[in-house]
Amino acid sequence: MKRLPQLIAMVLTAIACMQASTPDDYDLLARKERMFYNAREWPGASAMLSLMIDERPAQPDLYGRAIVAQSLMNDTTGAIGLLDQAMKNKVPFDSVFSNVKTESFRLGRSDLYEDFLVRVKRTHPWLVRTIDNYLLDYYCFRRDGAKMVEYSRMMLEGLPDNTFFLTILAEGYLLEGETELAVLTFRQVLYFNPTDYNATLYLANYYFNRWERSGSVNDHQQALTFMSRADELKSTPFIEKRLERLRER
Repeated sequence: MKRLPQLIAMVLTAIACMQASTPDDYDLLARKERMFYNAREWPGASAMLSLMIDERPAQPDLYGRAIVAQSLMNDTTGAIGLLDQAMKNKVPFDSVFSNVKTESFRLGRSDLYEDFLVRVKRTHPWLVRTIDNYLLDYYCFRRDGAKMVEYSRMMLEGLPDNTFFLTILAEGYLLEGETELAVLTFRQVLYFNPTDYNATLYLANYYFNRWERSGSVNDHQQALTFMSRADELKSTPFIEKRLERLRER
């Protein structure tokens, strides 16, 4: 019984091959593929997509849909094979990943995209750095603090002064409740880029809130310093109000 979907796919492919005898039949294949895909009949959709890729091997969206269909059939080997086929046909791998992401999210199965990236990372070592970057972006979208910390650290191994990855690391720490580590990381951001507004504003508010609770002279001075910098970078009524209070002390 487990082989039934594969047998159905083979039969559908054979039928489609007999019917698709002219260039105009690509549109017929596309209509059938949409019908199978929308009905979540993955073997049929996969069969149609295979034929469509044969006709138009450089079309990235076909690979994205085909990989998702294969993944939903638990055919991970087939999904990886489609990536190799795409690259062989000079389709940029980032276009393939983008289309897999689009289809996975559209179906409400973002986990398919994550799983595909993880598998590609294992089978294509030369893409590890690129895949780690895609995974980091995915975990930022999911607001997965632990993974944001893990993958931003990976990226920082080769780019320790990259303020983009440092900011993600700080945000990951915040999501994990590691406030002190987040503060230290935001200070690193400012060490490499003294005019980073988000890091400045975070530290300004952090010390302001601490000063309100503790009344510490040091917290007041830190809050005044960072709030003044934030005001210079981008003044807002909120910042001006807090600055006024700090100066009244």
